[in-house]
Amino acid sequence: MENLPEMDFLAMLELQNGNEPSAQKLLRDSIKNNPSCISFNNLGVYYTQYGMIQKNGTIRSAKRIGLRYLIKAAEFGVDWRNYVSIATALFDENAVADAYQWFSKAYELSTDICILYNIGVCLFRLGDYQRAAEIFESLCDDISVSCIMEANGQNPYLILAYCQYKLNMVQNCIDSIRKFREIWIVDDRFDTFCLRFLCGLFGEALSECRELLDEWYPTTYILAMIVECMIQVPSFTFTLVEAELPITKHTWHLLWTNKVFRKKKIDEYTYIPPAICMYHFIK
Repeated sequence: MENLPEMDFLAMLELQNGNEPSAQKLLRDSIKNNPSCISFNNLGVYYTQYGMIQKNGTIRSAKRIGLRYLIKAAEFGVDWRNYVSIATALFDENAVADAYQWFSKAYELSTDICILYNIGVCLFRLGDYQRAAEIFESLCDDISVSCIMEANGQNPYLILAYCQYKLNMVQNCIDSIRKFREIWIVDDRFDTFCLRFLCGLFGEALSECRELLDEWYPTTYILAMIVECMIQVPSFTFTLVEAELPITKHTWHLLWTNKVFRKKKIDEYTYIPPAICMYHFIK
């Protein structure tokens, strides 16, 4: 890879100092004076992350323009940082299959844990739960989990559990949930609750129910799951008033008495694993 052009170097300094108009101008000038993988990638990342500053000072979204620059950068050279930036931009456009291809190309150049995590996320989104499960199972070690969590990804134990549920491997899913909860005592109550519910662990799901309602806005599908749990475990009860739930008495009554309505609300829940944002300036 070629050395960092001076204008790109100066642009990075301007960004660090919060001077975005100057950084944008320098990055544009760099492409005119030294078109390269670095210059096209860096302007592409800038546009996707910061938008485009207009002559009147307003900023408009420029994600698609940024993606075009990122893809153009790949014509000038090979750099894993450019590849993951392309993949991230495509993922943001919901072009998951294309994002998967670029993340895979990047991983061939740099066996980065976060890239592998994103490959797994793409496979999950594409419905390839078996291959996704294999990836997330390989990431369930202390170093990988720490790296992923620090990068704002989701704990791979939980995504593995969702993969196992999708594959009808219910006991494996239960084992993953319980292993997760042994290590992370109070984390991710929402997904822990949903996974327990999906696996029929109604009592375990209710064990953190009140804490969940304190931490999360109780959507109707969550309340429907809670009601179903309480029907299955009648010893655990609380009233609408006691829980201070933001729904009407009529809706609460329907959740309890109308099985079809309750199931319809439960079926509204869809799990989508989050990708790690991996836009990279080449510095």
